[in-house]
Amino acid sequence: MHIHHHSYHYATFLNTIKGKLVASLSIRDFVSGMTNVFVPVYLYSFGYSVMFISTFYLVYFCLGFLSYRFVARFVASHGLYHSLFLSYLALALASGLLSLAGQSVIFVFAALLPLMASEKFFWPIRHIDIARLFSAGISMKKTTSTLNTLSMFISAIAPMLGGLLAASYGAGASLFCAFLIMLFAISL
Repeated sequence: MHIHHHSYHYATFLNTIKGKLVASLSIRDFVSGMTNVFVPVYLYSFGYSVMFISTFYLVYFCLGFLSYRFVARFVASHGLYHSLFLSYLALALASGLLSLAGQSVIFVFAALLPLMASEKFFWPIRHIDIARLFSAGISMKKTTSTLNTLSMFISAIAPMLGGLLAASYGAGASLFCAFLIMLFAISL
């Protein structure tokens, strides 16, 4: 009976982690879907040229390429929660800075590093540490199905809501809303 008691608490602990992880990943997917598609459109609507936006993305991808070693070491040494926290904080910061892009080009340049960090710290841990949770006893089929279903739903609805916000209240409103949502996700 003593072993069963510990097994029950361990299973409850893992299910709590799974629930928080699914909720947290879904919120991040929503914010990314709401804003990522529109960042070039937002920058263009703020008056930035196509050449400037192309250069922005070239620098973004170069920073990402140069950061892989550092990110891999950080993820390996600090694990799931620190990496997720850093990714979410970076996405919130990038969204907040990009919402101010119409005021000064400084905010656009300042958003480059957090925007890159939000992606680079997120994807390795989404794949590696979720696999670790599954191997620790969480049902892979059900959780994977739930994540895939939520991801498909979110990828369909988030850009529509982001576009609706941008069309109704301006590009900065959608990015500021993303900033607030990510601050909420950090609290999970």
